[in-house]
Amino acid sequence: METERDKNCQFAHAEEMFAKDPIGLRINLAIVAFLRKIKFYLYFRKVKYFLGLRTHYSGAAASPKLIAEPAPQIIKKPTGPLKQGDWVRIKSKEEILKTVDANNKLEGCVVMPEMWQYCDVETKVVKRVEYFLDETNYKMRKMRSTILLEGLHCSGKMPGYKSPCDRNCFFFWKEAWVDKIEAPVTDEKQVTEPDQQKEPISSHI
Repeated sequence: METERDKNCQFAHAEEMFAKDPIGLRINLAIVAFLRKIKFYLYFRKVKYFLGLRTHYSGAAASPKLIAEPAPQIIKKPTGPLKQGDWVRIKSKEEILKTVDANNKLEGCVVMPEMWQYCDVETKVVKRVEYFLDETNYKMRKMRSTILLEGLHCSGKMPGYKSPCDRNCFFFWKEAWVDKIEAPVTDEKQVTEPDQQKEPISSHI
């Protein structure tokens, strides 16, 4: 059963937030991608054969085969992970709730009640969270898909405690909880002082 501290502090779930076996995951994804390429290649050859797209040069009996090439496909490249300085908009509460479990967690990272007030807020990425210190056992934990946002800190107010926590920690935000947006255009104009006309210096002869 979760306590009030579990619901109101992300560090209470430090053991669950670290990325498990990142190297093994990458190897598995690479193997799956390779097998998919082989499957697609064999399937495409079979389709071309039945559609009659495989033809021969006219004349020579032992001439090489011509295989109709598929039309080039335009593949939209992913924008990649968010980086420092990117502008984002925090998703609505309804959108975030679709990404978490019954305990408001995504990959072990909990959405604290205090974080809901920042839904639809636009701000900048301070930095990515790659590692953090788990103070329960003093181990360095690795994280993935987690960022810190400018100006969004924990107030430290927790039910059942006489005084608030003064650490002023950044909230951990999963990339699935934000949308990347264009940087806002500032309309600030530089105010320049007009050149002061110098009065001619009169000389008395």
